[in-house]
Amino acid sequence: MQILIPYVRDSIYRVHMPGMDGREVDGHDQTIIAVPDEVLVRGRDGRLSIVDVRVLNQVVRDVSVQGAENLGVELHHAEWILTDDAAVVEKRGMAGHQQCAAHRAAVDQVLAHLAEHGQPLLVGTLFWAAPA
Repeated sequence: MQILIPYVRDSIYRVHMPGMDGREVDGHDQTIIAVPDEVLVRGRDGRLSIVDVRVLNQVVRDVSVQGAENLGVELHHAEWILTDDAAVVEKRGMAGHQQCAAHRAAVDQVLAHLAEHGQPLLVGTLFWAAPA
């Protein structure tokens, strides 16, 4: 029997990397992804539920590690929020990058996707470690 966990707007998920205790954070960047189909399901009552929190945790871990690799940095930790709130997407997506045209364009694209589809998004902040 499958146990579904009700979707709670603005749920936070954290990824902590082993061996980072005592290391300083040296920077951060944001990333926003659509929630994979295998993570959420809509019930007969129309409500969303998380199918398996282990799958969700693996998704945020994998995307965090890959994002850090793409940036060429060592991941310290990441914080993700599962949300369908456009204001949260806007605030977190632009955090620390209010004057950046590339971030503005990316967040606008994500907001348009959210408005069209209405499905929750995963909005993450990746923090990287200072060189050892």
